[in-house]
Amino acid sequence: MKLTKKNILEAISIARLIVDENLVGSQLYERDDEEIRIKNRYNSTIKPKIEEFKSNNDGNTPNKLLKLYLEVFISKKGYSDKFDVKGFHYKGQVVNSYVWAAITKKDSSIDDMKASKCPQLYIRIADSYILFGLRYGKHVQNSDKCVQFVKSDKGLKKQLLELVNSNKEIHVFDENETYEVELRKYEDIDNNWTENIRLVSVVKESEIPDNIENRIYNTLDNLFEVFLKISEIESVYVKGRGSVIIEEDSASMKNECLRMKKLLSNKKQVILYGPPGTGKTYVASNFIKSNTSDQIYNEKQTIPYDSSKKDDTFVTSNLIKSDTSDQTTKEKISIDRKFFFYGSKLTYPKIQELWNKSESTLDINSNMHRKETIDIIKAGDMLFIYAASPRKKVIGIAEFIQKELQWDGKLIFRIKNLKQMRNGPTLEDLRNDSILSKSEPIINELKGNLNPINKDAALRLLKLSKVSLDNSNVENIIEPEVVQNHEFSKVEKIAEPEISKNHELITYYEFITFHPSFSYEDFIEGLRPLNNDDGQISYKVDEGLFKRYSRFAFNALMAKAEIEKEWGQMENIPQLTVEEKEKAKKAAGEVSFYLVIDEINRGDISRIFGELITLLESDKRLTADNELIITLPYSKTKFAVSPNLYLIGTMNTADKSIALIDIALRRRFGFIEMMPDYSVLEEKLVNEDKDIKEVFDLSIQALKKVNENILKTYDRDHQIGHSYLLKLKDSKSRNDAIEDFRFIWYYEILPLMQEYFYDAPAKLKQVLGNEFIVVENRSFSFIDNLEGEEFIKTIQRVVNSEKRQNEIGD
Repeated sequence: MKLTKKNILEAISIARLIVDENLVGSQLYERDDEEIRIKNRYNSTIKPKIEEFKSNNDGNTPNKLLKLYLEVFISKKGYSDKFDVKGFHYKGQVVNSYVWAAITKKDSSIDDMKASKCPQLYIRIADSYILFGLRYGKHVQNSDKCVQFVKSDKGLKKQLLELVNSNKEIHVFDENETYEVELRKYEDIDNNWTENIRLVSVVKESEIPDNIENRIYNTLDNLFEVFLKISEIESVYVKGRGSVIIEEDSASMKNECLRMKKLLSNKKQVILYGPPGTGKTYVASNFIKSNTSDQIYNEKQTIPYDSSKKDDTFVTSNLIKSDTSDQTTKEKISIDRKFFFYGSKLTYPKIQELWNKSESTLDINSNMHRKETIDIIKAGDMLFIYAASPRKKVIGIAEFIQKELQWDGKLIFRIKNLKQMRNGPTLEDLRNDSILSKSEPIINELKGNLNPINKDAALRLLKLSKVSLDNSNVENIIEPEVVQNHEFSKVEKIAEPEISKNHELITYYEFITFHPSFSYEDFIEGLRPLNNDDGQISYKVDEGLFKRYSRFAFNALMAKAEIEKEWGQMENIPQLTVEEKEKAKKAAGEVSFYLVIDEINRGDISRIFGELITLLESDKRLTADNELIITLPYSKTKFAVSPNLYLIGTMNTADKSIALIDIALRRRFGFIEMMPDYSVLEEKLVNEDKDIKEVFDLSIQALKKVNENILKTYDRDHQIGHSYLLKLKDSKSRNDAIEDFRFIWYYEILPLMQEYFYDAPAKLKQVLGNEFIVVENRSFSFIDNLEGEEFIKTIQRVVNSEKRQNEIGD
């Protein structure tokens, strides 16, 4: 039985009617005149709506519909013998403003109210939303094994944190599902995990999508492994059970990770190379996850990095400078803060999220702001948030928590405690105001989505928005001042180092993509031009990504080895004693940093790496027997590569053959070839529904056939990778599978073929046959898109075409 947008909205309307009729909590036992009147009102208003619902849904009530859905879900998973499905109607012992159904463990030792004494995978439809996820029953105690097990099992902790922090649709709530609970590190689970925890996805009535059933299924599927564990049910990976199976790494994935580990331990850097779609980036990501389990809990895990020493050095037209004359206590230090102006095109749902959540995130476009601005913002600073076109107004002020670099290279700001400014100043107000018109955001015409603002501008924005903060927050704003001579300067510290240290949050990995214009100056260091207020140009030495990340790795290693040394920006790498080197060597394996370079062959590798080529060798790293420290050409500072920093590159051989890679680079990298792996597809594309499985099998056969023909007409480097077809595994029906396969074929595989054979239409015809291409002289065109079963029959002819095989053989 399906859950659709239509029947969910019907159930919500019934729940809302119960609320509107003031029937929530009423008893219908007819014990007195009042209960008789209430029951009559229920029968005259609510019952007809339920009957109408039944007539539209094959005789099922909303509660029955939820139960049937969960019964099908658990049956597809193959665990019907382990679990029951229970539910509540609108009318039970009292009238409820919701319907509810849950999967709970079968337990003969529990006599009554089994559902309330076990973990539950549940769905609830209330008067304004639908909610689905994982919770404990109301009679579960905090001391129960199913609760305490989570705190004691490190593997389960890691799994939970990965799940919560990688899935934006799953939220962690308290008992009443009103307060969001923070689960970002192991300690949060120890402190916050109780019998009242809920891991749920909530969809408001106005936001229910047409494909709501997919979202429900995916959420329950994502939570299912955790649900099994806390229900004390052994998790078994079984092929063919359900349209979406519980996945684990394939044998080939494990082999690649083992090869990578061995190569990295010897070489310190490795390149994964092969045709497009063979899972190179995916393998790199999974390798990092599996080899940092003791260090990080997910892709966003961060460690404290002390940046107070020299990392605030920069040159710009506005320099943040503090008055330290009366700042002598830790209490005063804690309230000193800078103010910034953040602007972006925020959608209405995003604005609602910012207004309604205690903690949220903001996207930062790295191409739309000065690097210096993002470097100086610290935890506790305040952000005025401006929604650009079409709203063009300030919508709130929030406290900055930290910066986070995502796996795809995207930078975000995490913020909290946003104060709403529903009547905040508009763009016109900002331009017309005597103070704000002179502020940096307006002077820059809101170019860049992050700008610092001074104390007067901050106070003016607060006044115009009629929002008040604690006086200490405002009076201790650190005032930006203009630096007239544009020489190198430093932010003055506001107290003794042991009190004033700021901690920058960094990740154990960083992800970048090389491209033709990427240079040594971007990667190591280079000069950056800056304009001053007089229109004159000055230059500063700016460190590149690799140099910065090398410092991070070194400083983390020093902290792990308990060595009191730190590598600051624009400083020489600290010298280590023999004893310190030995301590660092022992600690290096416990704090690994990974720099992933995607599309490494698209850049001019020799030019980008420069003298770094020699330093990459494992025996030339810091603390190694042949340790090598060099002087960089721009900053004239001493530089070396830390032993705990590893490089993982990915290379698409369809773009550039490995044979063309610089010999000096090839000697210093280990190489792992990744070719199309049909065993991965055979393992992942499984389904007990024969009609769906038929499409899966045909897609694999088609990929094999195309690659066989590419090998005969072109070369092995231009085959099509298996990952293109992995998207099929989420198909819920034969029609879905056909449409997904059709999309992959027409919009991903054929365009790739067109690129490979753009000047050889005859060869392209040999690969694809007459079914999808028409060749005329030296040009070709694709036949119009086929759909449904006609598309499947055409693919079958491609797979079974003996005639074309003979043509290729001739």
